[in-house]
Amino acid sequence: MKKWHGFDSQNLKELIEKSRLNYREIEDVVGIPKRSLSRYVNGNLEPNIKTAVLLAEYFDVSVDYIIGRTRLDVTGKARVMGLDGMRLEERLTLFGAFEAMKYRRDRVIIEIVEMLEQANEICEMLDRKQKDDEEDC
Repeated sequence: MKKWHGFDSQNLKELIEKSRLNYREIEDVVGIPKRSLSRYVNGNLEPNIKTAVLLAEYFDVSVDYIIGRTRLDVTGKARVMGLDGMRLEERLTLFGAFEAMKYRRDRVIIEIVEMLEQANEICEMLDRKQKDDEEDC
């Protein structure tokens, strides 16, 4: 199976520590042998794609986060390198801004869909008009 070279186990290690689960419990739920899991966490083995996807789904993060390609936990919890020292109020403000951006993005998408629906209705109306005009000739 395909693997990623340059795998960084830090994010996976932190996820497991925060979950307060032991390797046996993760093995029972995800199906990854505890020996392999230990080797991933210690950086002695790179997970294959299937394993990375299983871990990402289990911990509700991206595969990029599991393999250490990003320090951004895309579940909305935004753990970016350098933010660990921020005060709680600053983090909440930042997370609030992320949520506001997501809301605005969603509103823009809805508006675009509505405009496309209106354009489609106009095109259908013009097609009917053209057919009517052709029948009159």
